Order: sequence, then structure tokens, then C-alpha cells
Amino acid sequence: ARDSQAWRLQSAGRPSITPRSPRLRHPWRWLVDRPVAGLFQFSSKSERTMATEIELKATPRPRIGKGAARGLRRQGRVPGVIYGDRQEPEAIMVDYREVTRHYQTGRFLTTVFMVDVDGKKSRVIPREVQVDPVKDLPVHVDFQRVGASGKIRVNVPVKFIDEALSPGLKRGGVLNIVRHEVEVICPADAIPLQFEFSLDGLDIGRSLHISAIKMPEGVRPVLAPIASIMGGPLPPAKR
Repeated sequence: ARDSQAWRLQSAGRPSITPRSPRLRHPWRWLVDRPVAGLFQFSSKSERTMATEIELKATPRPRIGKGAARGLRRQGRVPGVIYGDRQEPEAIMVDYREVTRHYQTGRFLTTVFMVDVDGKKSRVIPREVQVDPVKDLPVHVDFQRVGASGKIRVNVPVKFIDEALSPGLKRGGVLNIVRHEVEVICPADAIPLQFEFSLDGLDIGRSLHISAIKMPEGVRPVLAPIASIMGGPLPPAKR
């Protein structure tokens, strides 16, 4: 079921969570809260996160390659790399428990970290996570450096509330969800935690588009405003 919901992101540099084999990219596969009964709203609210960066300790990797990476995992380390900001890539390793703890919050790919590599600090954001295909736990992480005023491209999850206030759902309609996330470009220190939509007043046949989102200052969607997020409740006979 998880594999059937996987997304392949076509543009390089977009965040993703990937099994080791095959390399399928599917951000926030099962970690994002996705209510079944309720979705978009006429009024929307965006929640922000990350007033400060989260510090993460790391050490340089003495060797690279598959054999060395397997050895690190046996020692309780997760291999990774830091790249970007016109600097040379840096091979690192981080504590497995620390990475897993942040990964399981469901916000790993929208969290800015201050990675401390033996005293040298880099402001980064995770861009790709390779996960074990059986355990679904991280086995490799790619971090991208983020400048002080840099903007990044991320997928922000959508949450739908007030299902009981939707006339369409009360009449037995079902929701036709098109997107569970909205891709935006935003400042690295002001990534929205989620976009929240109320279903209050949503009737059968009403569609909701990205233009319904009240974007915070400095945040803009990648897709056109007319792109659909939800097709609206369908009549019971069309289930």
C-alpha cells in the first residue's frame, strides 16, 4: 500500500524519502496525518515552525563507499553528505538514534538543522533520506546547505478539519482528494508546518484550489493558483 502511494519527484533538489532499493521518492509517506473524512476549507490557516535551528552533532567520514557505509550502520551510525552553497561536498556520519528520533516526527524534511562537524557548523536542511525497505528507518541522509537569506523548495502537508460542519459530508458525500501536500518556495527559516483548511460550509460539487490557501509572507506555491487540491464531495450514488 505504501509503495502504491509513492511519488517520483522529477526535479533535482526536491526533498524525498527513499527506500534503498528501489530508489522511490515519496515524501512523508505514512508520517503525515491525513484525515479520511475531512478536507479543505473555505478559510485556511498556515502554521509556521522553526524559530531556531535544531543542533545535530556529526563527525567526518574517513571512508566512503557501500562497504564503509555498512560498517558505520553496524556501529550505530548513519552515513550522510552535506552539499551546496558553492562549497565542496562533505561526507559525514551522525548518530542513528538522533536521526531516527527527528525522522519519526514526520517533519524531518522541513526542519532546518545546525550540523556541528567537529566544531565546524553548517546550516542545512535534509533533502533526501534513504530508508530501509523493511524497517522504514533511515540509512543515509543528504543535507543541503542553506544560506542566511536562502529560499528553498519544500512540500508542506495539508490538514483538513471541521468535517462535521460540511453539508456535503452530512448528505453522505465523499471527498475527492487530489493533493495531500502543496509544494512551495519559502525562506528556510520560515517553513510552514502545515496548511489547515476548514470544511465548514463545503457542499457537494464544490472544488478547492491552491488559490484558497492564505500563504504567509514570503511563501509562494510552485503550481498555478488554479491547480486543484480537492475535487469536492461527490454524491453518494457516484462512490
